[in-house]
Amino acid sequence: MEKAASHCICINLRHTSQTITQFYDAALEPSGLKITQFSVLKAARYLEPVSISDLADYLGLDRTTLGRNLRILERDKLVALEAGRDHRERVVRVSEQGQVAYRMAYPLWKQAQNKLTQGLGKEQVQILDTLLSNLETAVHSR
Repeated sequence: MEKAASHCICINLRHTSQTITQFYDAALEPSGLKITQFSVLKAARYLEPVSISDLADYLGLDRTTLGRNLRILERDKLVALEAGRDHRERVVRVSEQGQVAYRMAYPLWKQAQNKLTQGLGKEQVQILDTLLSNLETAVHSR
């Protein structure tokens, strides 16, 4: 059964986000990572060593959401959370197992990324990036 189109921007974005997340999760399934975990690993590798606060800012996530993802990655021994310079600060480091998982997941993510880019076309992807950025700006400028 086909869903009726909604004129609510929020509902349309939430539905699309859920669909895209399922697409990436399915693509990454052989690696054992979800897209949320992959994104955290990718950012942590790029910024490491990185505080949880800085990683949350970089990813645009609140600390609670990031904390849930980090607990899963830590449980699976893909990251280590260590004390930072300040005893209240926690620093994220990607473990060797995390590096292996990332290297396995990256080509799968890249293939999914390319499939969507080819499906939309580069110009449409640029328009989408602009629209999403404009939406975020509109929300923050109220």
